[in-house]
Amino acid sequence: MTTTELGHRLRSMGMEEQLVTMAVTVVMDRIGRLTKEDRDDLFALVKELACATTDEDRLGIRDTMVEILDVRTTTVERADLSEGGAHSDKWLKWTEWVSKKIRDARTEALLTQEQLAEKTGLPQSHISRIENAKHSPARATIEKIANALGKPVAFFDFN
Repeated sequence: MTTTELGHRLRSMGMEEQLVTMAVTVVMDRIGRLTKEDRDDLFALVKELACATTDEDRLGIRDTMVEILDVRTTTVERADLSEGGAHSDKWLKWTEWVSKKIRDARTEALLTQEQLAEKTGLPQSHISRIENAKHSPARATIEKIANALGKPVAFFDFN
């Protein structure tokens, strides 16, 4: 559907229907830009949401879903993370460092990835990708992991 067609369609709807249509359109676009792994994590969270029994669980799942769907591009600066790129060494060192800190703290706490996933509300596959430096965690994810491991967030700061 083109932007013009969407505009015509929205004008014929009530306000609530317009908002729902726009939200679904944005979510569909964002899902289309996700990697297979992120899509799998997102769909696993949707299933968990159906079983969530507390507001805290629902909010945690929502926050993780937003983190996964937040695939917008920045206009400030794009980081070239390819080998030899201007930011690649620093970024990769940070990702590897924080991944090791998370993995070490989890094993020190005698938790499996599955147990940490349960405590954080994150999919186990997401924890695995973070610990293997395949994904750099957002601040909100680090906060969830720190809370689950009984560590201050500053424990995971890169020095």
